[in-house]
Amino acid sequence: MRRNRRRFWKSESDEDKVTAYLVLYESLVKLIKLISPIMPFLTEKLYQNLVVQVDRSAPESVHLCDFPDCNKQLIDEGLEREIRLTRMIVSLGRSARSKANMKIRQPLSEIMVSVPKEDVKLSEDDKTIILEELNIKKFGSIGPAALDRIFEYNVTPLFDRLGPKLGKNINKAAEWLKSLSQKDIAKLIKFKFLKGDIDGETFEIADSDVEINKVEKTGWSVATEDEFGVAVNTKITSELENEGLVRELIHKIQLMRKEADFDLVDRIKIFYEANAKLRDAINDNLDYLKNETLAVEVSADLQQGDAEQVLNINGIKTKIVLLRIKEA
Repeated sequence: MRRNRRRFWKSESDEDKVTAYLVLYESLVKLIKLISPIMPFLTEKLYQNLVVQVDRSAPESVHLCDFPDCNKQLIDEGLEREIRLTRMIVSLGRSARSKANMKIRQPLSEIMVSVPKEDVKLSEDDKTIILEELNIKKFGSIGPAALDRIFEYNVTPLFDRLGPKLGKNINKAAEWLKSLSQKDIAKLIKFKFLKGDIDGETFEIADSDVEINKVEKTGWSVATEDEFGVAVNTKITSELENEGLVRELIHKIQLMRKEADFDLVDRIKIFYEANAKLRDAINDNLDYLKNETLAVEVSADLQQGDAEQVLNINGIKTKIVLLRIKEA
């Protein structure tokens, strides 16, 4: 339902909109038949409203209907795997955003996804859904090694292992280990040992002599589950910040519409009083603000209206007045 709101509420009754309603209707009728044995009264009420009122030839009660049969020819296992993967990536993306304390209404620039080689590939439609669900602008790399470039490693010496090996040179060796480049650490991981030099004396460090920690680079947040991983770029540009402010404003205006008992299709005028930062954000995203709130006008000159509130938009105190446009 949530993913198809725009299909349900668009003004034109085209084939796409009709299809959305037909699929929804079929799904609801099948669902109430399936759950009728455990929710007899609610499903009966729904059945009377959805079926009996529009089809007089239908059984007079949901409890007189045949139980739905499974049509195995309609099962698409590939699509199901694709949807499971999409849902997992969205879930991990939300976790990564939450880890970085990034609200979903704040747009981010990029996402990268790590998946096993044998897993199903994402279609362009899947990627679009993921970007919309997570409010992210673009897809970066995807594959088994997709997250490699956003991690870096640090090395911590294990003194109980290195002490017997290096004796009096243990402290110098520890400083040398802490200063290793990412390239040298990669060699240590790959070959299981690394040679060093202290005052002209060569020594060898094994990977078991140290603790190697893998951490994400600054500006990224990562969430993983089994062999799957998602990384989101948490760097906020001025353009992204402005869009985030407007999305927050839209959310608050929609709540105002609801509290003022406006109809879903009511057109409105928006008058506001805000600082320069929010004014710039509104001007940069004016068409988006109008489309989402059904506003025909957005003005920084306050006037009388039908609903008025002082809102907090990400720390910016803002006065908003909504005027419902009466139909002629």
